[in-house]
Amino acid sequence: MAPDEEWRMKTYAYVNDVNEFVERGLRLGWDKAGSDPVDRDRSHLADAAISAVRAANAKGDFDGLRGQWPPAHIPLIDYLKEGAQSIPALIVLDDGSIIARIGNTHSENSSTVHIHGDEVTQLPDIGLFGAGPNGRFIAFAEPDGVRITDGWGGPTSSICRWPTGQEGAPEGAPVEKIETPPSVDSLVPFPDGLRVLSIGSDGVFVLTTDVAHRLIPSEDGIADHVKWRLEEDAGQPLNLSADMAHGAVSGDGKWIAVGSQDGPHLVFDAELVLAASVGHASEYPTMRCSVRTAKRLRSTLAISIAAAR
Repeated sequence: MAPDEEWRMKTYAYVNDVNEFVERGLRLGWDKAGSDPVDRDRSHLADAAISAVRAANAKGDFDGLRGQWPPAHIPLIDYLKEGAQSIPALIVLDDGSIIARIGNTHSENSSTVHIHGDEVTQLPDIGLFGAGPNGRFIAFAEPDGVRITDGWGGPTSSICRWPTGQEGAPEGAPVEKIETPPSVDSLVPFPDGLRVLSIGSDGVFVLTTDVAHRLIPSEDGIADHVKWRLEEDAGQPLNLSADMAHGAVSGDGKWIAVGSQDGPHLVFDAELVLAASVGHASEYPTMRCSVRTAKRLRSTLAISIAAAR
């Protein structure tokens, strides 16, 4: 059997197994759905699949590629563990070229590149950056704050100060100051180019030219944490952090949605007044989910693959 034929047969068979499993779970309940589907081993075909994709890229001819080698994640896991790189920020410029931040945000090996056709140029002076919801304003992380420009290479519209880490803490609470710049995973400038949403493990903040407003951890969450820590270990300074923090700004700048691993999603209005708290359907409001939710997510991916036929 040819490698692509075996890949197709086993991929579609696994898709069918997953879809049947999900159908039983939804109809009978997950406790009666039976054992999880077992992946049809395709790891020995991964080299051939990757070679086919590379050949299609080299020729610029992708007709029939998806049908010949339908997408599959599991056979490529070892490759992803060894060679995958994150792309935490990416912007498509007006000329169709791309600015991308490559590598883990906090890694010394991360870099920013300009991709124009087949030409890749390093931009060593550019660190973490992020585009606003309307794509117009760009935020750049710099030692003294976040610089917002009107377009890539355009004039500066605002320079926002970094947080101290003590924002939102009760008066007198022994909260440590964070290093400047803080640990930031992404930046989202507001559509007016005057403020920026800063998201990272040190917390989620809305930064302005003169002040930083903490959104996560919330004031209630901070108060509970401070009370607990003072009762348990009063002699140690506190560090207010946020695990798996994430956030977004609406296209008109009127709404900000944020979340982290250990709490609900919070929605704030433009004045940073809490407008809604949205509870999570699994353990956390992120992709770290329950087994049941994972099965449903996996079924969605499997059904997408099946639909691609």
